[in-house]
Amino acid sequence: MARLTDPEKLRCYLCALANWRCRGYIDLTHFAQQQLKQLDPSIQEFDLRKIMPDHVRAGGEIDSVTEARPEWSGWDYHYDLRGRWLAESFGTSKRGSSTKIPTTRTTR
Repeated sequence: MARLTDPEKLRCYLCALANWRCRGYIDLTHFAQQQLKQLDPSIQEFDLRKIMPDHVRAGGEIDSVTEARPEWSGWDYHYDLRGRWLAESFGTSKRGSSTKIPTTRTTR
C-alpha cells in the first residue's frame, strides 16, 4: 500500500468527501453496506459519510492500492481509509480495532 500523494487525485478525492451530504459523491456498494451492518447495525450510511471527511482532515491516511481483484476490474486502483476511527467514532464493541474502508473514485 502506498499513501495517496498524487495532488490531482487527492484534490478530487477530498472534493468528493467535502460533498458528503449529497448523494452521488460518496455512495456505498451493497457489499459495503453489509460490512457496515456487520460492524454495527445501528450505524447508518449517512453517519459514515459524515465522519469520512473529518477523519481525513484530522490527518487520517488514504492509501492508493493497485486493484487486482477480478470483480473490481473496472478500476485501476482503490483507496483505503485506514485507522481506528470508525469503531471509535461510533463506540462499537470493536473499539480500538483497526478499520479499513476501501473506496473507489468515479469520474463523471
